[in-house]
Amino acid sequence: MEVRLKLPGSSCDGNQIFSFPSTLVCSGLPGNRDYSASIEIKYLSNSQIPGKSSTSLNFRSIDATPSPLINLNNSIQSVVANTPITDVVVVNDGGAVNANGYSISPSLPSGLYFNVNTGRISGTPNLAQVQKSYTVTATGVGGTSTATFFLTVVAPETAPNIVLSSSAQLIFVNSAIQTVAVTNVGGTISPNGYSISPTLPSGLTFNSSTGSVSGTPNQVRDLTT
Repeated sequence: MEVRLKLPGSSCDGNQIFSFPSTLVCSGLPGNRDYSASIEIKYLSNSQIPGKSSTSLNFRSIDATPSPLINLNNSIQSVVANTPITDVVVVNDGGAVNANGYSISPSLPSGLYFNVNTGRISGTPNLAQVQKSYTVTATGVGGTSTATFFLTVVAPETAPNIVLSSSAQLIFVNSAIQTVAVTNVGGTISPNGYSISPTLPSGLTFNSSTGSVSGTPNQVRDLTT
């Protein structure tokens, strides 16, 4: 029995003759796709069987080369600007990745670096940003795989910068002062984060939550800062 197999796109173009029993081998087909082939069988030894018979068959090829399958260590991070991130490292549990086969989208923020050969992300971001996602793609002979890196960069804290209203006063004993109020044009102040030194004269009150000074002094005191 002779068999001819025609499979478009492969090495089996219908001209090869396979003699049974044998294995039909066709090469050149991309994997994981559906195909349709025609097959012709010629009977050589039995005169009771028609000389030729043909039919078609449908099948799906399987790619013998697996695609990469990547995950990222340290894939979600929040850091203060000008502070190094923990290196993001790729773990590949699938097929081989091509040389320089890693890519990332969108581009990383200023100060961070991406290694196209290993997929590693490292460096020190220098600008604050809300959480953004970055897709790492690994490309190999068998296909591609993706994983996502999430990064938030927080602006560094700055020191408070306070200004006092009515900061110099001359009053009589037993007369109320003008309340001294604080305006902060700098960084955040902790709860009850205000203090004063030296101690205020009797009759005046200091608010450690707002920094304000108010009240009526009942003692004589020279100019004091």
